[in-house]
Amino acid sequence: MNRYLKGLLLEKGLDKDVKVVHLLPADAEAALARGDIEAYAYPTGFGPLLISKGYKAIDEAKNHPDLRGSSVTVVSEDYLAKNPGFAKIWNGIRQKAAKEVQSNADEFYKLYAESSEFPVDVVKASFEIQQWQVEDFTPESLKLLDGTKKYLFDNGIIKKDFDLNDWIYKP
Repeated sequence: MNRYLKGLLLEKGLDKDVKVVHLLPADAEAALARGDIEAYAYPTGFGPLLISKGYKAIDEAKNHPDLRGSSVTVVSEDYLAKNPGFAKIWNGIRQKAAKEVQSNADEFYKLYAESSEFPVDVVKASFEIQQWQVEDFTPESLKLLDGTKKYLFDNGIIKKDFDLNDWIYKP
């Protein structure tokens, strides 16, 4: 969310005019209702939930593909050395789950809604089924990861730049 929000403010020339503060999503609705804050960049799930309660969306990350986040699974070299078959098993399970989600979208939405206690329409508004990709790394996902790494480095969140390919497990 930080990357999306700060990137959007920079794109719109508002980065010097808007004060960004850290606030947990669970606390933001009350702060909005009280007028303590004027806007909040909500993560997946919470944003569509507040929209369903009558709040207005002024922007969405899906309109800025280069500012979207991404998810990866990381594991230490030490763990891989002790469990040499882990990456193959993990990726096999992840790929099977992605295929199942893509072929049973309605069941996925229902299960997610039950476990998260978000309404089904909020879950559907939060997740595009295609985001659960079967491929380990697509050119688009690598571009997102590289953009995230660049953001983290440029903003001093990570101190040392690195080659993203050094982090990708190759059996």
